[in-house]
Amino acid sequence: MLAYLFAVAAIASPALQDSVRVSAALSDDSIVVGNTVRLEVSVETSGARPQSIELSPLPAGFDVIGRETGTTVATSLTGGRRIITTQNWLIIGRVPGSYTLPSVRIFVGQRIHRTSPLPIVVLEGPSREAPPNAVDRVRLRGRLEPERIYVGQQVTFIAEAEFPRSLRHRQTRPAQYMAPNPSGFWAQDLPDPIVIGLLSIDGELYDTQSFRRAFFPLIPGEHTFPPARLAFEYRATLGLRAESRELLSDSLIVEVLPVPEEGRPASFNGAVGQLAMVTSVDDDRLSVGEATRLVVEVNGKANVKALPAPVFDAPEGLEVFPPTESAEVETSSPELGGVKRFEWVVVPNEPGRIVIPPIEYVAFDPIEERFNIMRSDSIMLQVTGQRAGAVPGIDLRPIRGRPSGGTPAWVLSPAFALAQFVPLLVLFAAWWSLRERPAPGSRRVADDRNRRFDELQQEALAADRGFWGRLTEAIRVSIAEALGAPGSRLAPVDTLHNAMLAAGVPRATAAAVAELLNGLDRIRYAPGEVTPADAPAMVDRARHVLDAMASSLAKATGRGAARPAGIALLFLAPAMANGQATAFDRAVTAYRAADYEAAADAFLEHVASHPADADGWYDAGNALFRAGQTGQAVASWVRSIRLRPRHIDARANLEMVAPAALEFVPPVASITPRETLLALAGIWWITLLLLAVRIRGRRSVRAITTAALGSIALVALLGFAGLGQGAAAVSLGDATVRADPALKGEALERLPAGVLVEVIDRRDDWIRVRTGPGVEGWVDVSLVEEV
Repeated sequence: MLAYLFAVAAIASPALQDSVRVSAALSDDSIVVGNTVRLEVSVETSGARPQSIELSPLPAGFDVIGRETGTTVATSLTGGRRIITTQNWLIIGRVPGSYTLPSVRIFVGQRIHRTSPLPIVVLEGPSREAPPNAVDRVRLRGRLEPERIYVGQQVTFIAEAEFPRSLRHRQTRPAQYMAPNPSGFWAQDLPDPIVIGLLSIDGELYDTQSFRRAFFPLIPGEHTFPPARLAFEYRATLGLRAESRELLSDSLIVEVLPVPEEGRPASFNGAVGQLAMVTSVDDDRLSVGEATRLVVEVNGKANVKALPAPVFDAPEGLEVFPPTESAEVETSSPELGGVKRFEWVVVPNEPGRIVIPPIEYVAFDPIEERFNIMRSDSIMLQVTGQRAGAVPGIDLRPIRGRPSGGTPAWVLSPAFALAQFVPLLVLFAAWWSLRERPAPGSRRVADDRNRRFDELQQEALAADRGFWGRLTEAIRVSIAEALGAPGSRLAPVDTLHNAMLAAGVPRATAAAVAELLNGLDRIRYAPGEVTPADAPAMVDRARHVLDAMASSLAKATGRGAARPAGIALLFLAPAMANGQATAFDRAVTAYRAADYEAAADAFLEHVASHPADADGWYDAGNALFRAGQTGQAVASWVRSIRLRPRHIDARANLEMVAPAALEFVPPVASITPRETLLALAGIWWITLLLLAVRIRGRRSVRAITTAALGSIALVALLGFAGLGQGAAAVSLGDATVRADPALKGEALERLPAGVLVEVIDRRDDWIRVRTGPGVEGWVDVSLVEEV
C-alpha cells in the first residue's frame, strides 16, 4: 500500500510544480537601533521569471540601504525544471518599537502574489558616544561574555571595531587585530573569529568588525584582561602618504569562581562542562594473552583538551597498560566542545569471566551549577584458555570474517571465451549502422521518441490496464535508442541505471529514469484499478526525464552516442553471487569463541567448495595455526597469496611463522593467470568498443591502438612476474627426506612442520623434492601437503 501511494505521489508531483511559491523571511526578528536586518524574498516558478518584485512602503523609522537580486535553476529527480529568483533588501532600524513589515508583491504573468507580513522589534541600543581612545572616528570597544564564570568554564573576549564608510574607502591595508594574552588562561581560537557587519550612528554608516577568542581560566580569582590592539592605515586625502594608527580597547575584569566544595563527590578530578560519557571494548570474547581496548569517550561543551582521565581500577586477572588520550575539538558554534577519548589496552592473564567494574566520571556543570555523576555499566569479558599448539609471542593478523569469492572462475569457462567475439559483432554493427541506422541522439531518434509519446498522450485520456505496459515499453525503447544498444530494451532496471551512468548521464537523471520504471512496475502490478487521470501526468513525466537523459548524453559525447562502457555493462555483467556459505558462518562463530579446531574444520569445508576464495584460505590458515596445525596453516596462507598476490595479511602471517615460504609465492606487484586473462579481455573489449565509436565518428584510431598495445604490454609484464611459482609442498610435521622412494631408503634430512620445498617429480605415493641447492630426495605424500 505504501509503495502504491508513493507511486501516485510521484505521478502527481509534476503537476504540483506548475504553482508559484513565494516566501519571505528576516535574518533576525529583533535588532538594536542603528543595526541592520536582511529581508529575504524567494520566488520559485516552473516557467517564466517574475516581471518584478516590489517592496511596499516601510513603517516610519526604517530605511533601505542596499538591495541584491539572484537567480538559480534547479532540476528535481522527477525531471521538473524550477527557476528560483531571490531579492534581498538590507534595512536599517532607527526608532525603537514593535513593527510589522508589510508584504512584498510579486508579479508573475497576469497574477500578483504577496508574502506574509513579518513582525520585528527594534530595541534601544547602548550609548554610542566615542570612547576616549577613538582615533579619526574609528572606535574600539571590548567586552567579556559572561563576566562571572567558574574555573574551567569558557569566557569569550569580544572586541568590536567601527570604521566610518568614508575612512574605509581610504584604507591602504586591512586592519590588524591583536588579541589580549592574559595570564592564568587557556586560549582557543573560535570559528570565523572576525564577523563583519553594518551600523548606523547619528545618520552615518559604519562598517563593523567583531573579533572573538575563547579563554578558559585555570585558577580562581579576579583577573584582568589587558587591552586588545587594533592597527590600521589610511590616506587622509588622495595622493598623500598613508598614515598608521593604533587603538587600544579598555582593560576588562572577569570574576572566576572556584568549583564549589559543597556536594563535591570524592571522585571529582577537575572536569568542568556539560558532558556525557560512553564506554566500550573492542571485543568481549578473547583468549588468555589476547589484547583488547577499553575506550571511554567524554563528549559535550567543555575545554575537551584539558579534561582529565577517569579513574580505572583494574580487576584481578587483567593486565592494564597506561591510557592514551586524544581530543577532537568541535568549533562549529561559539561554545567550544568536542570529544575526549581515553583508551586502555587490557590483556587477560587467566581464563574465565572477568568483570570490569563501572567507570565513574564526575563533571561540574557551570550552567546548572551542580555536579554531574556519570557511571558506565559493568563490562564482562569471556576469556578462554589458549589452545594447544598456538605459538606464544606470535600476533596473527585478524581474520577477514567474510569470503572474498576470489578471482571469477568463469574466466576459464567456454562461455567467457565465446563472449570475446561480441566486441567484433559490435564493431561490425557500428560500421553497418553508419549506412542503415540513425546515430543515437540524432534528430531522427528524437522525432521517433516524440511521435511515440504523442500517441501515448492520446491513449492516456482513456487509459486501461494495458496502457502502463505500453508506456513502459516505449520508455525502454527510447532508452535503448539513446544508448545505441537495442539489446538493452529487456535489461533489468539496475543494469540500465549502471549503463546510463557509464554513458555519461548524471546520477540524478539516471536515478530518475530508474525510479520512473520502478514506479510503472508498481502501478502495473498493484491490486485494483488505477485512475486514468494519472496517465497523462505519467506520460509528461516520462517525456521530461527522457529529454533530460538525451540532453546529458549529447553533452557527454558531443553527438549523443553512448559511451562504450555503458554498452559493455549491458552485455558483460555476469552476476557473481558472493553470499556467505553456512560453513563459513559456522567457522567465524567458532573462531570468535576460540574453538579453533571446529573453526578450522568449517573453514576447510568452505574452501573445498570455494577453492578460489583467497580470504577463505587466509582465515582457514589462522584457525589451523591457532589449532596447532602449523604446516597446514602455512599451506593455506600460500594458497591465499597465490590466489591474490596483494593479500598483505597473509604475507604478514607467513613472515612471522615461516619467512622462507615467501620465496614460493608471487611478488606483490604481480597478477594471477586468471587476472591476466580478465585484464586482457577487458582491454580487448574496450579497444574494440572505442574503435566502434571512432568508426562512427570517422576519426583516427592511432591513439587507441597505441594505448591498447601499451596496456597489453603492462599486463603481460605483471602476469609474467606471477609465473614461475611451480608446485611446492609443506611439511605437516617432522617429515623425513629419503634417498629412495621407499620407507627403507636412506634418511637424508628431517623437515620440521611448516617448511616449504619445491616439488620436481612424483612416483606412486612419493614425491621428489628439492630442499636446497643440489639437495634432492623423496618424501611420503602423507607427510606433506602440496600447494
